[in-house]
Amino acid sequence: DLEAVVTGRDASDAGASWLRDETGATVAVPQDQNVAVAVGDRVRVRGRVYTGVYIDGIADATFERAGAGPAPEPRRVGPTDLAAGTAYHDLVTASGVVRSIQEFPHMGNVLVLNVPGGTIEVRCDWRLAPEEAARRIDAEVQVTGFGGGEASAARQLLRPFLRVFTRDGLPITAPAAADPVVGPAEP
Repeated sequence: DLEAVVTGRDASDAGASWLRDETGATVAVPQDQNVAVAVGDRVRVRGRVYTGVYIDGIADATFERAGAGPAPEPRRVGPTDLAAGTAYHDLVTASGVVRSIQEFPHMGNVLVLNVPGGTIEVRCDWRLAPEEAARRIDAEVQVTGFGGGEASAARQLLRPFLRVFTRDGLPITAPAAADPVVGPAEP
């Protein structure tokens, strides 16, 4: 039994809703995939705890809408936040320069983003067209999505990543230089 704000919805994942309250974030999978809640709604969720890959979630959930509000602000994160697991299932954002993009048949595109303090893996739930991908290499982007990761059988976080559901979560904030060799040298 939980009261929280809906931070995200994913129609491709059994109608799951991502939630945040004052104690943290989790995901709830509803009994009925046609749950009528939206991002920003305050909800009361009832269900049973299930053992997740890294943290627990709520299964067979029922949702009772308690009010509406603006979409919550994403938390700004870096590589250490993702590696510590403190952003798992939470709505987060990071800014950086796209260094590589790979396409995987089973998961869409995976980007490596240079950010202060290291790199962040970004997994997209869709495929970028080749020209979209080319425009993003060496461009600065503002990524908004959800903390996630791969975990061991002992529920140890092994490979943290940031998961992005929609194209809106990956806008270019500064395009790549036309010729990266031209210009002043930078340390």
